[in-house]
Amino acid sequence: MTTVKMHGPAEDMLVRVMRQVGFAVVLLLLCAAVAGETIYKYRLPEGRIVYSSQSLPGATLLETFEHEFPPPAAIQGDAEKRRLEAEARIRAHLAALEQAWNEVQEAKVALAIAEERRRAGIEPLEREPAQHAGPSSPASPAVGGPQAPASPAVGGPQPAAPP
Repeated sequence: MTTVKMHGPAEDMLVRVMRQVGFAVVLLLLCAAVAGETIYKYRLPEGRIVYSSQSLPGATLLETFEHEFPPPAAIQGDAEKRRLEAEARIRAHLAALEQAWNEVQEAKVALAIAEERRRAGIEPLEREPAQHAGPSSPASPAVGGPQAPASPAVGGPQPAAPP
């Protein structure tokens, strides 16, 4: 593994960035630990900015933050009541699925009976549709039906025109 040594402004910039990242991590950990405490933002005599929960001698106070965590959300309703409501919803959903499945099974039986009647040559019942597709004969060309084939060209087929 090759190590690159930096000197000059790039090294100074990297050190500054690493300090800022480290400071941000420490600040986040501090915020989590100080629920309800006051955080003070100070500027030290050399110009650095410092966050602390205590007063710092010789530092200039810039700002204060009061950190309060929100109260925990209240549990809505009784756990047993919610469980019973969930079970009722599940039972209703399963009943609807069962009813739909029964309708599918009844439709399969009705289809099998209708196909057996058709094979036996028995006319469809009045409530059964007689056809499931479009008309038995195509529409006329006047209303958008298929056109009559064109007459062949005199002299036979011609090659396509050059571009």
